[in-house]
Amino acid sequence: MSADKQLEALIVEDDPQMQIILISRLADFGVTANTASNMLDALALARLKKYTLYMTDGRYPLKPGGAPEVACFKFYEELKKIRPDAKVLLITGGSDFERDAMAAGMDFLLKSDFVKQYRAVFSRYFGAPR
Repeated sequence: MSADKQLEALIVEDDPQMQIILISRLADFGVTANTASNMLDALALARLKKYTLYMTDGRYPLKPGGAPEVACFKFYEELKKIRPDAKVLLITGGSDFERDAMAAGMDFLLKSDFVKQYRAVFSRYFGAPR
């Protein structure tokens, strides 16, 4: 990655603890992040700015104050209308999403494997840690 290009990620995650973990690990790679805890807010941010990587949980509210539901595939579909070349990483606790995520064109990482695998996965998008 070019040293002068600002690396940025959008995190779509409704768990504040996971947001903190992701922001911290992204910082290891020199990446700044914005967060959204629901799909509508995430899409609003995506309209304002093109991110290097869009990271999404599997289940979260579609709108502010909504109940969590499987939202990752709807988010991906809507995001691709705004940013057709968007790179999307699904980070979730449910392995039942993997096949559909990969078929749709998303990268996939289980939260239970995050600590062991995030460096390799993030390196594909951001280069080596700083």
